[in-house]
Amino acid sequence: MEGMMEFDLYDFDEVVDDVIVGRGAEYFVNGRVKKVKELEDGCYQARVKGNETYTVYIELDGDDVTGFNCDCPYDQGPVCKHVVAVLYYLQEELEEEDLWEDEDDELYDDGDGIPVNEPDSELLDHILQKLNTNELRSIIREQSEIDDRFLNTLIARYASRVLSVSKEFYTRQIAAVFDSFISDQGYIPYSRTNEFLAALNVIEENAIKELEKGNYQHVFYIIMAIEEEISEKLYYVDDSSGIIGGFLTFGSELLTDLAEKELNEELRKELFKYAVQVLKPEKFQGFDWNYTRIYTAISLMETKEEKEQLRKAFNKMIASPEVSTYIKESLEEVFVNFITLADGEDAALHYMECKVENRDFRKKLIEKAIEATDYEKALCLAEEGVERDEKEAPGLVDSWRRYQLDIYQKLDDKENTLRLARYLYLHAGRWHKEPDYYQLLKQLIPAGEWTAYVEDLINEVKEKHRSDYDLLADIYIRESRWKDFLELVYNWPSFYRIEYAEKYMANIYPADLADLYRECILADLERTSDRSHYQQMCQYIKRIIKLGAKEQALQLIEQLKKLYPRRKAMIEELNDVMKLISVKDSRPG
Repeated sequence: MEGMMEFDLYDFDEVVDDVIVGRGAEYFVNGRVKKVKELEDGCYQARVKGNETYTVYIELDGDDVTGFNCDCPYDQGPVCKHVVAVLYYLQEELEEEDLWEDEDDELYDDGDGIPVNEPDSELLDHILQKLNTNELRSIIREQSEIDDRFLNTLIARYASRVLSVSKEFYTRQIAAVFDSFISDQGYIPYSRTNEFLAALNVIEENAIKELEKGNYQHVFYIIMAIEEEISEKLYYVDDSSGIIGGFLTFGSELLTDLAEKELNEELRKELFKYAVQVLKPEKFQGFDWNYTRIYTAISLMETKEEKEQLRKAFNKMIASPEVSTYIKESLEEVFVNFITLADGEDAALHYMECKVENRDFRKKLIEKAIEATDYEKALCLAEEGVERDEKEAPGLVDSWRRYQLDIYQKLDDKENTLRLARYLYLHAGRWHKEPDYYQLLKQLIPAGEWTAYVEDLINEVKEKHRSDYDLLADIYIRESRWKDFLELVYNWPSFYRIEYAEKYMANIYPADLADLYRECILADLERTSDRSHYQQMCQYIKRIIKLGAKEQALQLIEQLKKLYPRRKAMIEELNDVMKLISVKDSRPG
């Protein structure tokens, strides 16, 4: 899945489907974004763990997302949940916050042994020590009458001491917490989701305690209440951050933990029956917690009858016209786990070969064929993948071509290796650092023919790839064609591109780079008028100075003051730059 749209890093949720935003936020909140690294300025790679682990690439130009790519099979929109999860991660990592800490006031004693200006929590401890039981009960009753949230939290934490426990008992607790936060408009706004989650955490704490005490039946009640009640209430919560969906994930993780315990036969059967029920088109929504229930059912099955019940449920779901292709393929992958356990690895391999239109099965079969050095079979599977996905899922076609390239290299087929390396460099070279397709081309082309080959490559980029900036920049940098690179930046100017060009040409074309900064600053300030942008523009003015163009920077500052005399915040920021220049000029040497 590769995206061509551009959007702001901090406003992407306005252009991405709400469902995908919610699922991606849930992935981020639950720590599924792993191994994030910056490959080069503004270009990030991350691994996101779902049912499988996928690789995501994000390209930033300032706050603008100018490119993204994920190797997952999602093809129902431009952005998948894995990309969203990484965007949330980058938001948190890149946002700089100024933290101010006030000095603590000196504590003092009022003469009665109580520090009157100590932290509230410690002062509360002193007060509670002075109250008797009747006073505490009176306070709790009064607070419960005026604060529904306090009342419902109290009930959620302690009602099990006086009431019989059941699924309905916990369902009532969740409903009561929900009613405490719902607005007059009938939903919980985004601004209150953190409070709502904090109230639900009481139920989470109860679940963990019951699990530790071995009260597995109680834990099962809590799981059913969470999955059934929260999934219904989720439609009435502005869960843009995904944190309430994350509470559902806690319920599914609790189910996994419970299934691993030594359960009595009656509870095991009850848990299996509950888990297998999700395999119905009207119930299954493709969320991760539903997959968890399926895996739980697989882990719990023991009897022949249970295996057949699960097999029929899988087949019915996979064959249902109500199930999307994406979910169908995901279920087929889970079904392979079932077949492996129920019938053995050979049966699972046979099933994958019968369902080779499933892209993940095709990948696994290709890899198995390569491992067995059956290159003819591997090439055939890869070619079928290219033909099948060229129109339906073009983002996946390159993955099949990468398999072809690997096989042709193993076969020492230089003609096909050269053809595919060139294709992949032009279509996917900037995202995939290994293998380095450009370097592979250089190894295959005779040294005496390389210059002409590069020129032909550049012409193809200009003619067929809309003069792709990144590809041309990559070629010019690799070949040290600095004049061509500078001209490219002049034709496609942006702050990110100028900064990147500085790495290579600061000592070669400092005046030109300073001029490019100047033009971008003037253009940007025609569109923006807030202090954060002024501060950013001043950082670029400092870069102009660093390039040795101090006079040009001073002229630009004076020009901006004349153009925008009423922008007080901008003039303040410009004056700070002037002061910095004066300080540097006053230093000896």
